[in-house]
Amino acid sequence: MRRAERRFLTPALLFEDEEYREDLTMATPQRRYEDKQSLGDDLVGEDLAELNRQLEETNKRNEEYLALAQRVQADFLNYKRRVEQEREEQARQAQARLALSLLPVLDDLERAMDSVRADLAGLHWVQGIVQINRKLHNVLESEGLERIDAVGQDFDPRLHEAVVHAESSPQQAGKVLAVLQNGYKLNGKVIRPAMVKVGRGSPAHRAPRGEQKHGATFLEEDKNA
Repeated sequence: MRRAERRFLTPALLFEDEEYREDLTMATPQRRYEDKQSLGDDLVGEDLAELNRQLEETNKRNEEYLALAQRVQADFLNYKRRVEQEREEQARQAQARLALSLLPVLDDLERAMDSVRADLAGLHWVQGIVQINRKLHNVLESEGLERIDAVGQDFDPRLHEAVVHAESSPQQAGKVLAVLQNGYKLNGKVIRPAMVKVGRGSPAHRAPRGEQKHGATFLEEDKNA
């Protein structure tokens, strides 16, 4: 019923009008407070849901950024480790090249000392060569250079290079009888094997053709060769 029509109704009839009663109820302070409170609860609920959604999105982005940072860090550590390994390998190779270039100098000094006669051993220039050889050995040894022991050892193809086979006693078969050129290791790695003469036993005790003995194979050689 419209408000203009309600003016002609008695109070009793007005209270029978449902819309009128609702208007009266809404006009009370308590109803207005309840309406505002209900509206506020609805707004708070919507804001809270929106904040939760934004929080979830932020957490998701943070997890993605964290995973990306961890991958980048792992890649950088791998790159750094690889660069360090390559640098160390390059340093070792440079050290090996330097040592190899100095080995002929050591060979010449040792041959020079071996060729000095006994009556000249006390001369100053001879002693100077001895001192130079000793100092050079000490410097190279401090950098990891090590001479390979060979004489009296079982022939080892990893350490020795057999250039001569000679008849020997049965006990010396397969052993190094003499060193023709010293071999060297650098930091435990062979950079030059020792050139050696290897015993093959006497003809009566020689190992059969192709037989393995003391880590080396000795084949019968043609006496006319």
